[in-house]
Amino acid sequence: MAATGELDLTTAPTLQARVASELEAGHEVELDLSRVPFVDSSGLGALVALARRADELGVAFALLTPLPPQMRRVLDVTGLGERLPLAPTPTPR
Repeated sequence: MAATGELDLTTAPTLQARVASELEAGHEVELDLSRVPFVDSSGLGALVALARRADELGVAFALLTPLPPQMRRVLDVTGLGERLPLAPTPTPR
């Protein structure tokens, strides 16, 4: 799945609901945030909640890397870069 635009108080609930729906259906989710230029605390909260829900369901969930620089900085400053699951973006064949 891919997200575009800002991940904030307005958009985080929609993203969280869509991804949670996939997880609850048993689908693994790799979330591409490469087109997300901004994330606030609501967006971070949604990502943490999704990672927890995936763990509860035993379904794989990861953020694809490399992350946009702003997103990477926020994850590093908050310590979430070490807590949220990350996976390299697959290279096209």
